[in-house]
Amino acid sequence: MKFELWVLEALALHGRLSATEILNLADDAGMRVSFGMIYVTMERYVERGYVIEEQEPGGPRRGGREKTYWRITKEGRDQAPAKAQGVPALA
Repeated sequence: MKFELWVLEALALHGRLSATEILNLADDAGMRVSFGMIYVTMERYVERGYVIEEQEPGGPRRGGREKTYWRITKEGRDQAPAKAQGVPALA
């Protein structure tokens, strides 16, 4: 399955995910992806209205940098495959 469809499935299953969570889930599913691939895909999906981007304040561990999360929209759910096949549970 292509990463682009897989990530919509992952968001439909888990609700809200960060880039690190997506990377870890993809790794658990045997997919090789990079942070760059995640951010490019998610930027495209934000533009299409498939996901919304949310920012949370960063703590001292992140040097004050905000953390980005994505949440699937109704339009994104309509594009996601019917079943979340190959998407592992979060640890």
